[in-house]
Amino acid sequence: MGRQGTMLDKEIKSQYLDETFVIKIYKPENFSPLYKYHICIMQDGDDYYQLGRAATVSDRLHSKSEIENTIFAGIHYKDRYDRWDKYHPDGEK
Repeated sequence: MGRQGTMLDKEIKSQYLDETFVIKIYKPENFSPLYKYHICIMQDGDDYYQLGRAATVSDRLHSKSEIENTIFAGIHYKDRYDRWDKYHPDGEK
């Protein structure tokens, strides 16, 4: 089964962290700029898309009208050290 929605990558430059992030955005099949959407921001984004199958879950929930219009945005880390620096209270970022 192919994806019903659309996955796209956007780059966002953070002046605070002094780096550019790639955000993976999944828009539902019925996406239109005329509608309003909720946004679900997922840290560890690639993990949610690959292991948690977030895009497949989004398709299923939207097709059954079990979720309001929602766009999923996944922000991922480079490696475990980068994740520690950004998410841990003792991390440098």
